[in-house]
Amino acid sequence: MISIVIPCYNVFDKIEDVLSKIPNIVDRIYVVNDASTDNTLDILEQFSSLDKRIIIISNDINLGVGGAVKVGLLKAIEDGCEIVIKLDGDGQMEPEHIPNFIKVLRKHHYSFVKANRFYDFSALKKMPLIRRIGNIALTFLIRLSSGYWSISDPTNGYIGFKSEYLKKIDFEKLHDRYFFESSVLNELHFYKIKILEIPI
Repeated sequence: MISIVIPCYNVFDKIEDVLSKIPNIVDRIYVVNDASTDNTLDILEQFSSLDKRIIIISNDINLGVGGAVKVGLLKAIEDGCEIVIKLDGDGQMEPEHIPNFIKVLRKHHYSFVKANRFYDFSALKKMPLIRRIGNIALTFLIRLSSGYWSISDPTNGYIGFKSEYLKKIDFEKLHDRYFFESSVLNELHFYKIKILEIPI
């Protein structure tokens, strides 16, 4: 089975558009409502009645984006999903790339794929200068700590796993908030797992 994990926090005005674009190749959609204070849960319940692939998981307290993702990943593993792709609920990640993630994970010897916004250097040039400098510095630090020197966009959270390798990761060591992606890279390197970046 192919699954999508979507962490959600106060995205009532965006989540419906994200869910409507997820292709039919996906078998299950785990939407983790991370104790939203708006009507995100109402929107999810309405949409899930139309799309039976959607499984809503509601956290009693806010765990942070990383914590919410971990909840979804563990549920996907428990349900026997072969491939798990993490997609944010705020509409910044286009679901149209999902088939390419699946193709790479199924046909190549990669256990983990992630999106790369900077494959075309012009995208980096469009960033404000201070953000560009910060991104370059953070990229260097994450490369240094993780050992993945070929990674160009380490903070991008559009990621996909083969669950057989996901099971090896120590979830307790994964960060619960915004350093989730970099902590994933550190864990993957510990197990010598191959990574491929996909241009988006």
